[in-house]
Amino acid sequence: MKRMMKSKRPFTLFAAGATLAVAATASADMIYFESSSANSTEGLGSFGGSLLFDAGGSTHGTLAITLSNTTDPSIGGYLTGLLFNFSAPNDVSVTLNNGGHFGDIAGRSAPPFGNNYRAGAAIGNHWTGGGAPHRGIAAGNSLSLNFDVTGNDVSSLSSASFFSPSDPFDFVVRFRGMAQGGSDKVPATANAAEVPAPGALALFGAALRAGRRRRRA
Repeated sequence: MKRMMKSKRPFTLFAAGATLAVAATASADMIYFESSSANSTEGLGSFGGSLLFDAGGSTHGTLAITLSNTTDPSIGGYLTGLLFNFSAPNDVSVTLNNGGHFGDIAGRSAPPFGNNYRAGAAIGNHWTGGGAPHRGIAAGNSLSLNFDVTGNDVSSLSSASFFSPSDPFDFVVRFRGMAQGGSDKVPATANAAEVPAPGALALFGAALRAGRRRRRA
């Protein structure tokens, strides 16, 4: 008598459908950006990246930012910090949850671009210096930073709340340890032409889920 085998196809189809649904949502809200070379202080560093916000509840959420150091290898150097503003009430705070050797630098200035940025992270908790540059993101490498977002009515925020194309200096990046002791400060600009890859969406989903688990712990 042949044993009846239960098909795993319905579960597989359900899992695939759920993955596609998450990917579609992430794709719709994800923001891609790149370096604004025209506004760079030294014309040396370049970068690209993406940003995705996930509201886990009315008072908390997770902001995932991925940064890629695309500087010419002959120039080298390390991406050692970022600062950014966001559109939200004053009671909303953004603090680094997980970012390797990076630490919080909210409330810092980034001359010549601006003062008192609302959120950010950098090696040694300093925008201009502090900490060995090689602990940053080397040319050709990438790093994902996860931030906890807390405050009232956080669920009303979106990825667009954390990146404004209308202000060219609301999101700025710092480079150090370049060839011949060089350094650079470079703002970001939106990259509307970037197309999300399925693998990238899966990584973002994993990062956001990890952020939720840390908040519950």
